[in-house]
Parts: sequence; structure tokens; C-alpha cells
Amino acid sequence: MKVNKIILKYGAWMAFAISFIVYLLTMSLTVNFWDCGEIIACSAGLQIGHPPGAPFYMIIARIFSLFAIKPEQIAFFVNLLSVVSCSFAVFFTYKSILILIRRVDLNLSEKHSFWLNHGAALVGSLALAFSSSFWFVATEAEVYSLSIFFTTLTFWTMLKITTFSCQNDKNKWLLLSLLLLGVSTGVHMLNILIIPALVFIFYFDQKKQTNKEIIKYSLYAIGFLLLAQAIISYLPLIASKFEWFFVNKLYLGYNSGLFGFAVLLIVLIVLGIYFSGKKRKPSLNLAITGLFLFIIGFSTYTIILIRSAANPPIDQNNPETIFNFLG
Repeated sequence: MKVNKIILKYGAWMAFAISFIVYLLTMSLTVNFWDCGEIIACSAGLQIGHPPGAPFYMIIARIFSLFAIKPEQIAFFVNLLSVVSCSFAVFFTYKSILILIRRVDLNLSEKHSFWLNHGAALVGSLALAFSSSFWFVATEAEVYSLSIFFTTLTFWTMLKITTFSCQNDKNKWLLLSLLLLGVSTGVHMLNILIIPALVFIFYFDQKKQTNKEIIKYSLYAIGFLLLAQAIISYLPLIASKFEWFFVNKLYLGYNSGLFGFAVLLIVLIVLGIYFSGKKRKPSLNLAITGLFLFIIGFSTYTIILIRSAANPPIDQNNPETIFNFLG
């Protein structure tokens, strides 16, 4: 196999391997300062850490902790999650740079263009890999490692949209991006700040690019960011209102309001998807479906209530009710 074919097929994996080996060799073997001890303990027992709880991170870290044969090895394997997460973040950074640079017409020969593209992808991804802050979080148990992984993965899935000409294929990748964005909120809330970048990727993929359009998409970026924040902030608040009404006015059991709200929300969204499809309104149908997928991803926060109800030893703020959860 020719060298260029090997690089084409395994270039991103080479960036992953370099990062993984370096991180593994420099990884903390036990517990570092600050939040690391709390995160390792909470992950190992699916316990409730400091707000907002990072439920999806805890699930993934719990899976890694299961590989420990002895309790004293748990810290090593939870730290290993950061190594794997950041290595994959480098992997998707490589692939993202490759998509971006291929859109630039440098008027080079095919041979020179190939080496420039992959050289830029390797240099760019390894520049991220060996930046001090990134390397630091890659070697200890912290939510930032998995958070960065989701940021790079979501960014790459949005860039993939630009590689397709069929609108249905574009829509599939857009919906995947929104699901990943929702799931990422269960790792760290800062992930929603990538929304403006995703909107502008969508903008630059359009044929029509004018000053009027860029203003419109700028407003979209702000609007979608506010919408995501509103879902995160007000969806639990609305659920708490339902819980109060069901328990105090209808005299039903605890958590009946939460189940009632969940059923109502699902029914409304399913009806919205059904009727927007039946009325042949593809943009509205796509928007409602994307909203649904984002909420599905965000729903990992229900784990906080479920695990807190089991009263584990670490149960900060005791968020087993929706009211404590809001607090």
C-alpha cells in the first residue's frame, strides 16, 4: 500500500495513537487535587457530586471503574477515561481540519494538496494535543476531558453536513449533532456555547451568502443559544409546577406530576412531528425533531433524581425531589 493511501486511511488514528501514548505515560496513577477525588468516588458508586452533577460523565466513568480488579485501581481507570476522551478529541480535530482545509482552493497539484491537507490536520490536531491546558485535563479525572470530546465530535458531525449534496443526508447529520449536543449537557453545561459555531457552519454551507443572510443567521445563533439555555433552566421548573399541582391539588402520589409532565411533553412533540410531516412542512418537522433529540440527550439529568432517591453516602444537596434538584 502506498504511503499516501496509508495516511488517507490511518492519518487521524496516527494523531490519536501519538496523543494516547503520551497521555498514558504522563497520566496520574491515583488522585489529583481539587475535584478529582470527589469525581472518582462519585463515579465508582454512581453518587451525587456537586451541582449540576454531570450525570452522563458519571455513567461513562462508572463503566471505566468496573475494569478495576481492586478498589485501589479505580482512580487509575477513571483517569484513563480522560486519556481516551482527549485522544479521541484529537482524532476528531484532525478530521475536522481535513474537511475545513479541503474547502480552500489553493490551486495546488493533487500530490501537493494531499500532503498539505494531511500535514495541516496533523500539526493542528497535535497542537491541541500538546497545549498545556488540554494536556493537563487529559491526565486526570475531570469532566472537561469528556466535555472537550463532545465539543470536537459535535463540531465534526456538523462539518460532515457540508460534505453531502443530498438534503436528507444533511438532515441526518444535523439531527445527530443536536442529539450529541443534548447529551453533552450531562457532562458540562459549557458545551452549548458551540451552538453559534454550528449555526455558522450551516450558514456557510448555503449557496446564498449576503450581508442580510449573515445578520439573519447571527440572530439565529443567539436565538438557538437562548433556547438551549431556556430548556436547561425552565424545563425542570415547569416539571416542578406540574409536580406541585398533581400532589397538592389532585392529591396524587409523589412524582406523579413528573410522569404527567413527561407524558404530556412527549405527546405534544410526537403530534408536532406527525402533523408537520403530514402538512408537508419539512423545516418545521426538522426543527421539532431536533428539539426532541436535544431534550432526549438532556434527559440524562433524571439519573440525578433516581440515584439521590437511593440515598448514597455522597448525596450533595439531596436532589431526590424536583424541588431540591432545582436548587
